[in-house]
Amino acid sequence: MAKCGGCGKFMGPTGGAKCKVIYHLPCLGLLTEKDKLPATWICVECKRHVPRDNRADTPVRGAPSQVEPDVNEMVYTAEVSGNTAASDLTEKTKVELGLEIPLFRDDLRAVREEIRTFRTEMSDLRSAMSEADSRLTKMDARVVELETKMAESGTGKLEEMIGDLKLELQEKDQDMLLNDLEFSQIPEENGENPLQIVAL
Repeated sequence: MAKCGGCGKFMGPTGGAKCKVIYHLPCLGLLTEKDKLPATWICVECKRHVPRDNRADTPVRGAPSQVEPDVNEMVYTAEVSGNTAASDLTEKTKVELGLEIPLFRDDLRAVREEIRTFRTEMSDLRSAMSEADSRLTKMDARVVELETKMAESGTGKLEEMIGDLKLELQEKDQDMLLNDLEFSQIPEENGENPLQIVAL
């Protein structure tokens, strides 16, 4: 890649003017490729080697304010203005960066503050989680304790109650058997009422 003769930056294969040295169009004061350079245009490097015509043969020189500028001088001023435009661009970016840096710092401060609040919230969440975990552990211990108490006392009492009820039932059955009468030697028939047998 070639360097621009005006600003010294690398340039692409298109978008430049060429004499013996290659120039960016903005360094020449041209904005687009459609803008044409005069046919007599010479770059600054080539212009430096061309001898100047001082018009020494004229007896009286005109007023310098009335002398029209040469095309080469116009191009040179365009080159200088192009360089100032590039330096203005860098100055503009410096100013923009100078304005953006405090905003960026403010954003960083805001992000830092958000991270701090996030950390405090996370520590609060961790403490709440550990407290809930300790409560659950205590509840589990209580449930296990209650289950063991119920298993120890509940089954023993229930078995004891079941045994007492069985004894009561057996005693009642025995009492009921004492009141029963037994008839023997009477033939039984299907569908016969026992009360009729007793009445006989």
